Amino acid sequence: HENIPGSDQCDSCGDSLTAVTKPDKGIEARLRDTKISELETFEPVIAAKGSAIDAAVKAMQEAGRGHVFVMDGDKVIGIVTERDLLYKVKPLAMDESTTGDETIESVMTPDPLILRGEQSVSFLLNTMAVKGYRRVPVVIDGKLRIITVRLLFDHLLKLSKEAA
Repeated sequence: HENIPGSDQCDSCGDSLTAVTKPDKGIEARLRDTKISELETFEPVIAAKGSAIDAAVKAMQEAGRGHVFVMDGDKVIGIVTERDLLYKVKPLAMDESTTGDETIESVMTPDPLILRGEQSVSFLLNTMAVKGYRRVPVVIDGKLRIITVRLLFDHLLKLSKEAA
């Protein structure tokens, strides 16, 4: 369940969060002790605020990535994923009130959650699971990066092989 940091009780089910024991070994402990900055990440695909939707799609295709960050200067104001394009572009094209000149802001998910490299992999995993994210932007050493569910799965697979 999703909770406010520092909460002693789960907002959804009422279970105590203070009685939870922390694992001292195994994969669970490694996920808790490993920082996001230790994972493999991708350089993000970037599009400036005001970019045309087709330009963003082209940038995604050329990079072989399923996302583009929408930037206003050096600030991330949104993210566009393959899912956004699938569910938002077609309805937008069918809307008779649109002009065909819509910018990437019309299909982006605004204000994406951005994690920090010093946060734990277990926090990343929980965030992705609870919120249903496939891609999470992260700032590592002041640089914007992206972690995908595939990269996280590869890390989990590596840990399970090491534990066997």
